[in-house]
Amino acid sequence: MRLVFIVLFSIWGAIVWSCSPYQPEAVRCCTVNADYIPKDSVTLYFPAKVFVSDTGAWAVRAAEYQNAWYSTVLFTLHEPVLFAYPDSIEVFRFTWLRSFHPLVSIRLMKNKVCVTLAYKVFSGPVEDPSARLLTDTCFTLDHKEWNQFTQLVDAMGGRSLKVAVKDDSGKDGAEWILEGKTNGQYYVVSRWSPESAKDQDFKNCCLKLIALAGIQLKEEEVY
Repeated sequence: MRLVFIVLFSIWGAIVWSCSPYQPEAVRCCTVNADYIPKDSVTLYFPAKVFVSDTGAWAVRAAEYQNAWYSTVLFTLHEPVLFAYPDSIEVFRFTWLRSFHPLVSIRLMKNKVCVTLAYKVFSGPVEDPSARLLTDTCFTLDHKEWNQFTQLVDAMGGRSLKVAVKDDSGKDGAEWILEGKTNGQYYVVSRWSPESAKDQDFKNCCLKLIALAGIQLKEEEVY
């Protein structure tokens, strides 16, 4: 199922690329509103070329479509652009795109006043016209829970981790995307169904956000 979507998305992207002036890498987050939510669907949620892992033309093009795909999901969920946030706010977001289960977005934020967690669950792929928002909720947490999570981020390596590792070969599974903006610096780490020992700390961070959100999952739903 995921392979079909990637193929269709690539075909669509090729048409857009060749038949319109829209260039993904040229789009900036200048079209966000006061809540840092884009005003249109072509605004990218991630810095240009952030997912580029190789200097080859195909790698650059693939990274741009990866950025566009993730951005389409987050725009559909009516999420803000995190790297546009002011430096006074510390924020993390886990976006979970699973092949066979609802999409999940969990955002943990701390400002001078409080710590809040917002999460959304979307029933299916955003390209499915029948898919809908199942959950959209926000609540406060205490600073102890924030500190517990940031300790996991420190164990993960934070900004020292490689941005993106793509090893999916078009198979079914899940995209795990973790963003962070702390101390005025933004970073994003993306993994495909992380199972290896070297990705365990990254996975623990994402699972901690799921736990903080209070989302109950069966074992087969985590992949």
